[in-house]
Amino acid sequence: MAGKGLLIILIGSIVIAGSIFSNAFRQTNQVMDGAIVQYQSQVSQNIAQSGILMSLRELTNNPSWRSGYQGIKMQHGVLNVRVADTTFGGQTVIKVESLGYTNVGKKDQIVSNSIIYLRKTSLPSGIKGAITANNNVTTLGALEIDGRNWNMAGTSVTSGTGTLGIWTSGSLLQSGSSKIGGSNGGTDYTPMNPANSNAIGTAQAYPGGYPTSPDSILGGPTAGFPEGTLKAYAMSGAGGSQYVTDPDKLKTPLSGVTYLELPNGSDWQAGGGIDLTGTGILIVHNKWNNAVISNMNKGTFSGILIADDIDKIHNNVIGAVITLSPNPPSGNTIGNGNGVIKFSTEAIEFAMKPFGGAGISGSSSGAISAKNSVIWWSE
Repeated sequence: MAGKGLLIILIGSIVIAGSIFSNAFRQTNQVMDGAIVQYQSQVSQNIAQSGILMSLRELTNNPSWRSGYQGIKMQHGVLNVRVADTTFGGQTVIKVESLGYTNVGKKDQIVSNSIIYLRKTSLPSGIKGAITANNNVTTLGALEIDGRNWNMAGTSVTSGTGTLGIWTSGSLLQSGSSKIGGSNGGTDYTPMNPANSNAIGTAQAYPGGYPTSPDSILGGPTAGFPEGTLKAYAMSGAGGSQYVTDPDKLKTPLSGVTYLELPNGSDWQAGGGIDLTGTGILIVHNKWNNAVISNMNKGTFSGILIADDIDKIHNNVIGAVITLSPNPPSGNTIGNGNGVIKFSTEAIEFAMKPFGGAGISGSSSGAISAKNSVIWWSE
């Protein structure tokens, strides 16, 4: 009997041990399977992200590229990319959807999906020339206005890619020794007196009516600029931005968004002339559209200058100049000295860069994993 008892105990021990070892092997296999799935999932995500980066490069070189990629083998997986024009947040964008596959065609196939919406930086709709105005314009002295496309340093021109020297809804009186040039239809016209008629545009009609605010000049809500956007950004202080109601509180060099909101009928002047050294977007505006910036005598400003009324530019501006008021309180003389205004898409795009924005969201679930990334990007 004792022998039987020992045999039963021995068999029981073997069964228990076998069960323990079986569970251990099962758990080990589960851990290994989980590690493999995690690895394959990470690989598929890497493939999807690689597709995004490849697409960004293609679109940078060719903004009209929409062919995408199909069946590209990489990292022991496959990449597919779809590119299409669509809308996002009420704005026209380019959608790039990148799909990374691993274990292709198998029951444990894994797919990662990355999506990016691109708003390629372009000229704001309100910029129609080196100077865009809603009033009669007078140029005097040795003022030089050049709508050819200069680099941000103002040292070289990209031929045939510029704009009009002056675009205005009113008339143009070119007096003194002032010179005006620009680009039209891919042809450049050097600044001259009198200007070549192809380099200027007078009595122009603005589609939908001329904008009355800085945000609307940059395209309004459909371009990501609902009313108050620029003011709020200036108040944030981001990138050296400033919001003031007293011009004496401004600090140079300017950067980011500089927003000067003047009282009704006020004029920004400075003893010895205003120093406009800096970059970005400079705004002089109030709700009455009668804020004036006068006698800019110092420094080079690169970017976008928007004001209700601009009176006598004597310094250098590289980018674009826009006036808002149809009846500027200071009169129509935008410059009567040695000022130079050079149109520059590079300077404009640099000024607009803060409004590319970025936001990322992600999720993962189910046997097929998915990573959905949304990035608001501008070149």
